Amino acid sequence: MDQRIVEAGAVLPAYGGVTGWAALAWSGGTWFHGRGPDGTPVPVPLAIGSSRIRPQSGIQVTSETLGMGDLEVVDGLAVTSLLWALAWELRHASDARRAVAIADMAAYSDLVSRAELERWAAAMLPQTGVDKVRAAVEHMDENSWSWQETALRLVWVLDAGLDRPLCNAAIFDRFGQHLATCDLLDVETGLAIEYNGHVHDGRPRADLDRQRTTLLEAHGITMITVVEANMQDRGALAEMLYDAREEARRVGPSVRPWTLDQPSWWVPTETVADRRALSTQQRARLLAHRTGDAA
Repeated sequence: MDQRIVEAGAVLPAYGGVTGWAALAWSGGTWFHGRGPDGTPVPVPLAIGSSRIRPQSGIQVTSETLGMGDLEVVDGLAVTSLLWALAWELRHASDARRAVAIADMAAYSDLVSRAELERWAAAMLPQTGVDKVRAAVEHMDENSWSWQETALRLVWVLDAGLDRPLCNAAIFDRFGQHLATCDLLDVETGLAIEYNGHVHDGRPRADLDRQRTTLLEAHGITMITVVEANMQDRGALAEMLYDAREEARRVGPSVRPWTLDQPSWWVPTETVADRRALSTQQRARLLAHRTGDAA
């Protein structure tokens, strides 16, 4: 991937930069691999303003106007600013849900915060795809850990019509002991939703999943697991989630033995601002579990 980006950057004019997914990846975006949802490679986007370059395979050129502050050099490569790159990628996303996932994954690597994107979107002039940028701002979450988690959250909100759940909220018992951090949590009913990708297939991980489910259910939290096959039919999945929420409401204890109140020793990492404030040692210790693999 890096080689493709470097080769594309070699044909840039004097005032131009790599943009879109490639600029986000070059700047440290964990989830930007240069492949579409079907796994096929996508072109490296180049922003060249009014310049002209010879069309080449594997490169996508945009001649949109670049401001003086829209270019920078990162590790020797000219790239557009992170907000310009993200906005370009959002505007050219295949659909609004994909745009939300792209924004979430930019936040995952602390490249862009929701507030920063919101300010950028507010200042955007009418142009193709601006509606996707604004939809991304509306539904963006800074603590989603994978594309799949975002897709699942959007089924919950957009298809099931339910209130927005918390993403990867840390759950504690009443003594301040950390119980678990679940992909999605509906606070009102105490329903935790987990997406289990291929990394959960092996027996050691499956055993850990069962132990965690047992622990959470002993503390009055209802668990439901979603797998890739469920994601193929959004309507059926929305119905499953709605039914699970109603069941959780019915069986939930009247007095909860769990809380979201963070004890004094806990270091929060839920927002881009939280994570940017961490030291290098804290990042290595607290964020090591966020690997960028399918959840």
